[in-house]
This record gives sequence, C-alpha cells and structure tokens, in this order.
Amino acid sequence: PESRMAETDTKSSDSHDSVEPGASPLVKWILVALFVYASISVLSQARSFFVPIVLAFLLSMVFAPIRRVFDRRRVPPALSSLVIVSVLLVSFLFAIAALAVPATGWIENAPRIEQRIEQQLSDIAGPFSAIFEANEKLQSMTRSDTPDVQTVEIEGESAATQAALLAPNAIAQFVFTMVLLLFLLASGDMFYEKLVHVMPSFRDKRRAAQIAHDIERKLSRYLLTITTINAGLGVAVGLTMWAFGMPYPAVFGVIAFLFNFIPYLGALGGVAI
Repeated sequence: PESRMAETDTKSSDSHDSVEPGASPLVKWILVALFVYASISVLSQARSFFVPIVLAFLLSMVFAPIRRVFDRRRVPPALSSLVIVSVLLVSFLFAIAALAVPATGWIENAPRIEQRIEQQLSDIAGPFSAIFEANEKLQSMTRSDTPDVQTVEIEGESAATQAALLAPNAIAQFVFTMVLLLFLLASGDMFYEKLVHVMPSFRDKRRAAQIAHDIERKLSRYLLTITTINAGLGVAVGLTMWAFGMPYPAVFGVIAFLFNFIPYLGALGGVAI
C-alpha cells in the first residue's frame, strides 16, 4: 500500500507539473500586460509632474558644458546657473511678447479675417455649398417655434477660453522646470560624483564618467545645432514675409523657429499657417 500511495503521489505531482508549464507563460503575459497598462495610466495622470522634471534634466545636460566654462574662469556655480536661467527666461518672455501683440490684434479682428478667408475660399467651397444648404435646412426642420418646447444648443469652448484655462497649468510647469534647472546647474557635478562613487573599480569609475560626459557633450552639440538651424529658418521666413509685405513678419519667423523643433508635424503646421 505504501508503494501504491507513493506511485499515486508521483503521478499527481507529474500531472501537476505537466499543467503548470502550459499555464505559466499565459499568466506571465497577462501580468506584463497589466503592468504596462498600469504604468501608462500612471504616467498619463502624472505627466504634469514628470514632464517638467524630464525637461529640467535634459536642459541641465545641455547647459552643463556652458556652466563648466564659467567654472574654469572661477565663477561660482550658483552665479553661472542664475545667469543661464535668466537668459532662458528673457528669451522665453521675448518670444511671448513677440507673439502676444499680434495675437491680440488677430483676436480683435477675427470677424474681418474670417470674412476675408471665406471670400478667398469661395471658389474652393463651391462644390460643398449643396451640403451646407442641406445642413441648414435640416437644422431649420429640427427647430421648433413652440414656446413650450425647449431647444438645446451645444456650443464648444472658444480657443481663447481653452487657452485661458490651460495657461495657469502651463505657467506652473514652466516655473517648476526653471527652478529645478537652477538647482541642478547650481549643484555642479554632484550627479557624476554619485555615479562614479557607485562603481566598484577605478576602471569602471573612469569609464562611467567618460560615458556621461560624452552623452552630455553630444546632446548639447546636437541641440545647439538644431537651435541654430531653426533660428536661421526663422530669420529667413521673417525676412521673406517682410519682403512680401505680410503683416507681423516677426511672428511668422518665431512660429517657424518654434514649430521646426517638432519633427515633420511642425513643418507641416508652419506651412499651413
């Protein structure tokens, strides 16, 4: 009887082992899918917090070589960091000021601009006039002149209203990014010192420091090159608009400069504007 019980236990354990390998990969894939979904959901909800942090770290790597130039001239890191952040703030405020005055004029003259656009596009919109007339007839049929019946109209928010609602959040994220960038630049090479301290051997420490500096230098050069190219494009577009007599040529130059940072879609959006 003991041998039979042992054989029974062995068979049951073998059958149990034969079932687990088939179900284990499915369970693992389900857990991976749930983890990915949860991670995306968390990042989506916390994007207003993580985006300024990532942007601040990226900017700190870009401007770290400039801070080191000041360090070699015995300028305190806090002072050089303050100068770099101040230049960024002045540049940002200059771009906002260059766009604010024309944008205000465009908002005030929106009805007249819309009328001129409709006149320019009247030939193109000719084939669609029948669709517009049918839509107006359908709306007139659905309206009721009975005073007891309430009509419901759905109106979307205007662009100005949406911009006003998003402005406080954008300003808060920008301020948070600049403050974090100031502290990261003022801290000097603390990040690299911590990275080197973690490495076990001297060879690993040297290699880690070299890799970090290479990444920083190449990223800084890349963004500097892209910024120079976009600035040249903005100047060219602004001068071209001025030569053609377009109003607010500087605005078109600033738009071309900013939009060209967005791959593909930015260029298409600038051409459309």
